[in-house]
Amino acid sequence: EDDISEDDSSDLEGDLFSEAGVYLMPTNGRNPTIEKAIFRSNRVHRLMLRVNDLPVGTRVVPTMKGIIICRRRSSIFSVSLYDKSGQTLHGLYNQIPINDQIVSDGERGIWTLGNVANYDGKHLRCFNRQYRNGKTVRRVSNQSTLIQGANEETWVHVKRGNNDILAGLWRFRATSQRLVIPGDDISAEAKVVADGQGSVWVMDKRGGNTQISWRISGSRATHTQTLGIDFVKDSKLISNIKGGVYIHSRRNGQWCLFFFRIDRELAYIKDFPKESKMVADAAGNTWVLQKDRTSSNRILYLARGENGHVREVNRELPAGTMMTGAI
Repeated sequence: EDDISEDDSSDLEGDLFSEAGVYLMPTNGRNPTIEKAIFRSNRVHRLMLRVNDLPVGTRVVPTMKGIIICRRRSSIFSVSLYDKSGQTLHGLYNQIPINDQIVSDGERGIWTLGNVANYDGKHLRCFNRQYRNGKTVRRVSNQSTLIQGANEETWVHVKRGNNDILAGLWRFRATSQRLVIPGDDISAEAKVVADGQGSVWVMDKRGGNTQISWRISGSRATHTQTLGIDFVKDSKLISNIKGGVYIHSRRNGQWCLFFFRIDRELAYIKDFPKESKMVADAAGNTWVLQKDRTSSNRILYLARGENGHVREVNRELPAGTMMTGAI
């Protein structure tokens, strides 16, 4: 039985496992460990989650219910849920190919997208309490990307259609599906993130300009605005479930982190190199992992909300450290 309690040198009270923050998996060339960083009482606390049996290749997937750990077993994953209530559900789902894309459904389930034998394309499957062995929901083209949603749903950006599915941005549930944005209105290079509330953000290049759109859940209403930044292959959108979206892109030749809301101007936060990794948490913060220019280590930063306040958290994380948001 795993012990999911957390170690910290400070005297903290409350259920830290359920707090917003970031999960880190330093490897050091050995089997990974899982650390968590949270922001509380105007300081960052780093904690160690004592979770057993983490082979190389383990993936951590955030969910509103805790964290999902995908342990590599040869060519497949075995999936366990570490619930915020302290319950551990081992072997919740099995036989997930290691090359599949995997996202949480926002609850206790997952969605996977991967290749299958004798089919030139991918299968979208959902795994939850009703479909423990997985349900194939749709066949899609190879040029498709899985995007984490909420409330047991997921989004798929079908970049090129085929005989089985039209190109565009699709929203899926286990028993329903809808083409939200047709392929003519979204390019294959578009950046897409869901906001955790059922809506979706799309950044794309239209008519030579970088545009961002917010498609509101449950309606056909779309708010679109032109941004004064470049749209390039490595541009990133980082979801903020508190509202708005973070953008990492280039402006005047410099890579920067910005925050954007439909009702406000694009707000500059800080310069960060193109290769930086970024994830958000449930408190509206963004965590940034970037290379240290003077060593092989990685530096972790915390950007707090849209106010532009950035603090350095740790500059001794080893190369190869993986990071996922705690939502």
